[in-house]
Amino acid sequence: MLYHSATDLLPQFYSQPRQSPQTLKKWSLAQELITWPMADAALAQESLDLLQQAMHYDQIKKGANERISEIVVLAADTVPLAILMHLPALCECKNVSYVVVPSKHAISRACGMSRPISAANIDSNDASDLVQRIEQTRNKVEQLAIQWIAVKGQMEMDH
Repeated sequence: MLYHSATDLLPQFYSQPRQSPQTLKKWSLAQELITWPMADAALAQESLDLLQQAMHYDQIKKGANERISEIVVLAADTVPLAILMHLPALCECKNVSYVVVPSKHAISRACGMSRPISAANIDSNDASDLVQRIEQTRNKVEQLAIQWIAVKGQMEMDH
């Protein structure tokens, strides 16, 4: 059952209309302030599924500084968003991929927690069955980052 509930919240962020004014306000704030590439629905789903599988292999942690991470998953609806602002720079310094998904509730469900989680990391473990899947997802996250840098650079040149 948990496998199907980890991404239940994603459709509300990717479809219209948004019913709750509070959800809309949080989403608008996150979209205004966020300075990182947002995962599309498919990559967000894949990242959350991988996070959920990594939980079963004991390869996830809530803090970004605890062990060597392969992928850090961040929530765009974190309020205040300043809580996460240092993590992309930390990830870039340590050469760790990071991806932004729309919902902290989806991250917490993927991690098997009841309270919202703003960030979680998937740790490396060469003996795990997830090595290949982690590498595939990491490559997709890296491609997203490359595309985002190109778009951001083009926008800066236009202004």
